[in-house]
Amino acid sequence: MLLFMKDFFEKYKSLINDYSENLKELGVSVDGVIKNVCNFRDAYIQMHEAILAGDADEAYKDMAKVLNSDNYFIETEIKSQEAPILFYRARSGINWTQKEDFYHVPFNKTYLCNSYRFSIAGYPSLYIGYSKEVCKKELRGKDCSCIELTQEKDLHVIDLTWTMKDAKPGLTTFLQAYPVIAACYVVPFFCKNLGRECPDVIEKQTFKEQYIFPQFVTMFIKKKFDVDGIIYFTTRDENLTPSKDNDKNIALFPKYNENCLYDNDLIRKFDWGKITIL
Repeated sequence: MLLFMKDFFEKYKSLINDYSENLKELGVSVDGVIKNVCNFRDAYIQMHEAILAGDADEAYKDMAKVLNSDNYFIETEIKSQEAPILFYRARSGINWTQKEDFYHVPFNKTYLCNSYRFSIAGYPSLYIGYSKEVCKKELRGKDCSCIELTQEKDLHVIDLTWTMKDAKPGLTTFLQAYPVIAACYVVPFFCKNLGRECPDVIEKQTFKEQYIFPQFVTMFIKKKFDVDGIIYFTTRDENLTPSKDNDKNIALFPKYNENCLYDNDLIRKFDWGKITIL
């Protein structure tokens, strides 16, 4: 992972330098962008190395300092009247028949919460998809049960799928933010021939280095922003179309309450409807 990311940062800096004259004509401070990219690179490498050495505290603080120094994240509202009519949530297996089966893991069973790209072990994030197809991809094509969720209330989220056309603050902001967003999507064992992650590696993994940074991004966002969750692209399809919503997911952040099994305010943001088999 570190070799890959160091290579990524060097190539990205070279790409910016190759187009420096064009970027300057568009009002971009090339030196400023490269400085910020290097600051993020140094913090990323330090954080990653520290975690592998079992000493993450200072690295997290340094990374948070870097991310606080600029606007890397876009807040947005998914309006209940304007959003897609339906979201979807799937679970592996075909025997899930009750709507409660599709809620987030209850707070009295957090020992069941595994480590995922945007949630640390022990924290019950609620993952939903923009389409049935993306839910199927996330479960690697396995037979699964799927429930339809009609959005009832607005969702306030951080968008990790933004592209240059979304860079309202300007091109400079996009160029500085791109490495931060891209670092969330690394899939180190993707097999081009199979068109998916290498199964023999995935089956043996108990710790995934590629999750270090996106999990930190989740923790940073939860502390800095008052949001319901984050929008992100699936990493199961390298041929996705960024301009379409079909390959997007949302990771929602339940708020812990020791007197309840679920975050009922979050659950009530949706009407939990029809269950089907995919």
